[in-house]
Amino acid sequence: MDLSKASAVARSVRDSTSATDGMKRIITWCSSQRRHRDWVRLSRIDFESDVSDFPGLFLSNMGKPPPARADGLYFGLFEVPDRCRLMLHAGANPYDPDDDDWAGDLRWKVDAYFMFDALRQMHEIAYESDRSLRNDAGYALGLTYAALLCRALGTRAGARLLGKAKRRTFAVGWDEGDLLVVGELNARGFRTTAGR
Repeated sequence: MDLSKASAVARSVRDSTSATDGMKRIITWCSSQRRHRDWVRLSRIDFESDVSDFPGLFLSNMGKPPPARADGLYFGLFEVPDRCRLMLHAGANPYDPDDDDWAGDLRWKVDAYFMFDALRQMHEIAYESDRSLRNDAGYALGLTYAALLCRALGTRAGARLLGKAKRRTFAVGWDEGDLLVVGELNARGFRTTAGR
């Protein structure tokens, strides 16, 4: 992902007050880069419902928290061919800020894949036809939305997700693609660090 788009995604997550606000920020930035009528359709999606439901859904599927040593939580977006779906999976490894591949081959995984109506709608609009926005919308909007889901989880899950770890670093990314560190959970709570 180019640096200006990565910065726009990080700012949208870091500076937003809600999922809707964060998504409006990235849609506004993307529409300034490429004019298209579908930006209006994308801005009308309900972004709040999935975000408010995700922490409870994640915790009910998590079982025990990751081991303390697996302090890097990774949430990966991937496309399911033939279903027009984007899904999110989650797992953990030891976090290493100096290793770009720390999120590969996850040692601890949540035994569930998460599908969200907002991601489905974004994908359908972005890839509706050859004249649609395609990756100009799908890539940045999907990454921003996944980061907002993670921020909600970190903010609301607290001690249950922290377990015995001193801290947990949250990151999102497209599998086989870019990775964005969203924030850190510790005993004092969750702090968004995207873009810092």
